[in-house]
Amino acid sequence: MISVPADAWPLVVGAADEFGGQDWVNDAPAGEANYRLLGGKLPQADFNALDDRFLRRYFEVVAGRLPHDDAALRQMAEALGLTYRVHFDKRPALPAPHALSERLLAELAEDYSPDLVMIGADRVLGPWADEPISREVRRYAASLAAFIPCMDEGGTAVARWSNLEPPPSVDDRAALRNIQLAPPTLWSVDGDRWTPLLEIAPRRVPTGPVQADLAFLTPCPARFVVARVYRLADESWRAFAPIVLPAAPSVDALRRRLTLELWRVRRVERRTTWDDMLRRRADLVYRLCASAAWRQRTERPCLGSPTPSLSSPC
Repeated sequence: MISVPADAWPLVVGAADEFGGQDWVNDAPAGEANYRLLGGKLPQADFNALDDRFLRRYFEVVAGRLPHDDAALRQMAEALGLTYRVHFDKRPALPAPHALSERLLAELAEDYSPDLVMIGADRVLGPWADEPISREVRRYAASLAAFIPCMDEGGTAVARWSNLEPPPSVDDRAALRNIQLAPPTLWSVDGDRWTPLLEIAPRRVPTGPVQADLAFLTPCPARFVVARVYRLADESWRAFAPIVLPAAPSVDALRRRLTLELWRVRRVERRTTWDDMLRRRADLVYRLCASAAWRQRTERPCLGSPTPSLSSPC
């Protein structure tokens, strides 16, 4: 008889980000010129060495081997000029000409980088990627993966599509731009009224009803949703890739983890806003929320339907 680990099922997910993959491969070189512009005084060799130590310790923290409030990591971040106050975008939330479907972006991910479909499931859904979840949830995960910079020189599937010859229509590119600028966050939902639980720029907060085609990780009331929300030309609001969570993550825990990510992103541009970080790391925002909901559940979810195909989200 083949021995099986005692924890083979249910999957145990701890505080570490096991489903992050090798996020380090997408790290741009540290922005030394930006550091100097904002008053940094360290010699180049010292700056490079400190940045290297910061990254190494950062990965120790997110791997769960050190606490999120690690004092040494904060000291390094302060010395590198990464802990400047958290601030939000002041750019207006311009309306999109029309909505853009998640199906289109999922197909872009599959067309331009087929492995993104499988990678994206882990990167967006965390432990739920191994569940018999609905095809719609997998499609949403793939649509979000289209924004992950995993191609040469940090390219993305959506960027490759935007640069086609002939290019997509002006309206389609404008709609895509609006989705890209919408920071993903955790929402409290009451009917069609959505309130952000994790802060975003005030201009990005919906001022009216939100249209949403919700996807459920497991049957549950639609009270907590992770999504990007953007404004349309008719002054309505639309949710992109809205995934319903069976439980609300701790907002304080999310904020602590994402603050570390803000420091990491600021290595390149120290004026990065909170919203910029959320946009760039949309997969992380979704994964943190999904993993936290996984840890809080008390029983294995069952959708009451046949297991969907795992080979394609579309």
